[in-house]
Amino acid sequence: MDKHECTICFLSVESDFQHVLRCGHIFHRACVGRWIEERGTCPNCRNWEVSAPLPVLDMWFPPSPQMAHEETRQERIAAISRIPVTDIRENRENQNTVTCFVGGAAFTCPIRDMDLVMQQAELTREQALVCLHRHDGDIVNAILEVYE
Repeated sequence: MDKHECTICFLSVESDFQHVLRCGHIFHRACVGRWIEERGTCPNCRNWEVSAPLPVLDMWFPPSPQMAHEETRQERIAAISRIPVTDIRENRENQNTVTCFVGGAAFTCPIRDMDLVMQQAELTREQALVCLHRHDGDIVNAILEVYE
């Protein structure tokens, strides 16, 4: 039997339980059925031209920890995005710092710290500044805020 890995639950997919989308990606029928029902796209390439809706199966796999983790991460980022960040000023010539107001409170941090949090946590500049402000400039905890 051909085996593939379902990128929704990250388990092996045997041919008896697989479903192949028009784009060629292979998943468990139960996993991709629920995914398409909720999102309407291929989980891998986000192609909208997926196969006809799959019947809802009695067998259902719970969301993988990775999928639940990503939804939680998105919720945290959405909450972070609601905190206003204003008057952002970069001072690269003198101290290589950025100064701003996060939720009305003044905050200054090194630009390299902001850039690192943006890159590692995949955040915008404003989101990174909120996380750094919440953790008093602690880079590690600022990054972990969106993942834990």
